[in-house]
Amino acid sequence: MLWDMTRVTLIFLSHFLTLPMMSEPRPDVRHPGAVRIAVFIFLEVFSYVVLSMAGGFSIASGGIILIVAFLAYGLSFIYVSEGPVQKGIFIFVTYCIYYMFAAELAHCLSISGLIPSISSEGVMTLTLTGMSILYMLILSLGAGAAMNESLDGIRRGWGILVAFAVISFFSYSSMIMLLLFVFTYDFVLSFSVFAIMSILAVSAFAIVLQTISLLNERNDAASQHAQQTLLENELEAEREFLESARQFRHDMRHHNRLILEYLNTGNVEEARQYLNEYSAEITGHTRREWCRNRIANAYFRIVARRCSSSGAALSIRADIPEVLPLSSTELGSLLDGLIEHAFASSAASDDPFIAINARTNGRLLFFEIRNRIAEVHQHDAEVPEGSCAGFESLHAILSRYDGMLQCRHIGDMFIARFTLPLGWSDSSHENHDSP
Repeated sequence: MLWDMTRVTLIFLSHFLTLPMMSEPRPDVRHPGAVRIAVFIFLEVFSYVVLSMAGGFSIASGGIILIVAFLAYGLSFIYVSEGPVQKGIFIFVTYCIYYMFAAELAHCLSISGLIPSISSEGVMTLTLTGMSILYMLILSLGAGAAMNESLDGIRRGWGILVAFAVISFFSYSSMIMLLLFVFTYDFVLSFSVFAIMSILAVSAFAIVLQTISLLNERNDAASQHAQQTLLENELEAEREFLESARQFRHDMRHHNRLILEYLNTGNVEEARQYLNEYSAEITGHTRREWCRNRIANAYFRIVARRCSSSGAALSIRADIPEVLPLSSTELGSLLDGLIEHAFASSAASDDPFIAINARTNGRLLFFEIRNRIAEVHQHDAEVPEGSCAGFESLHAILSRYDGMLQCRHIGDMFIARFTLPLGWSDSSHENHDSP
């Protein structure tokens, strides 16, 4: 019983130390370490009870402990890990596949007879512990940071990755269970199949990750092209405005002479009417500024022109600082994603309406964009983040600066809100492309 509990404790301890190295904790989880400790203690107590009732370690008791440990560690890892839920599932299932192959390698070594002085159970325990330590060393030497950086770059396709990981897990586990129960003592065959499956698993994961990465790069290029087109349109509109301003200045002498002529001849009413018409014409060509941030103003002018041409009602009330912690590209991607979603989702409405409200409160920027939709929702409901195209990438941008994104349906309105901390020092602006 003591040896059985020692084996279980060593394996659980390896999971306890390894899992935190594969992902950063969520900022809203205050004590992630306490969650992991609670899971470890629970599994220790549960294993002791199961082993006591079963009279020791067996296939049945070991299987029950394995399933409960898988669920407990999996749920806790997904709960405390930063990023989408699908990302946490993918990382954890991938780790389980690695550990499953480690278990098969331990089985191969235990039946090989290469270490006759140690029992097969001891060889398996030492091999599993050694493989866990090796995994921790690989993560600590930079592989963990590189893995998180590459996975953070994946904004779409998580569903495919999760499905691939789960299917791979059940496929490989079925093969390993076949090796364990059918070819239990055939070392050559077991090790050969293990080596082939390892090569296939590594190759398959590498190909899938590379494919998803290339697809995201293509989507990013398309998004940047659309953003560049919008900004080019805004630049062209600004050029037209400047040209109109030059024309007005050029005609100013003519207007002054005409007004003086009216006044000199006593036609005061004609002069008043002319000034009213001229004032209305100038007002119509005024370049609108909603806030101090030039990037936000550019996007707001684009929204105003699109609403004017499409007949959609528009309301903009904005107080956005001139300098933000976001770079110009990040701010543009954020506004572009929210605005495009608002226009797309309001297109089917009989009475399209878009309202933008932005304000600062202390060291926080609150931004809200709401639009009317065709479908009426009876109850206020929060929208899952991944259900709106492009919102996952917006969440990734905001999460870099501890910002938050929320989407809701209220009646016939769709509302997207985000908050962005503005608490930075003056010197911290140097590393950002100020808008």
